Amino acid sequence: MSITVNNPEALSWKHPGVGGICTRAGIVTQWPDTLPALTQADVDSWEVEHAAYLVNEQAKADVAALDSKIPRSTEDLINTLVAKGTILLTDLPQETRDVISDKKAKRTKIK
Repeated sequence: MSITVNNPEALSWKHPGVGGICTRAGIVTQWPDTLPALTQADVDSWEVEHAAYLVNEQAKADVAALDSKIPRSTEDLINTLVAKGTILLTDLPQETRDVISDKKAKRTKIK
């Protein structure tokens, strides 16, 4: 078997929990008989898929990090709209009003 691999992690990512996949110096040295025969095209495709997966996972993490900041921004926006008379606090759902009120009360305790 002379199949090259640039990212061995892509092989175990494609076949999680399957033992017996071994590489050395960028060459697949062992492939389990329980899996379909391996081709270079498979490896090349999986490496591209794995790279796309990693990019997507990073994007999800980035969005999650930004999501943690949005609630404060939303609270600030609501407070601004209420202060300008664009909306009334009572226009918002009771649950939203409760959260805003609770956060405001807790924030006044922060020095």
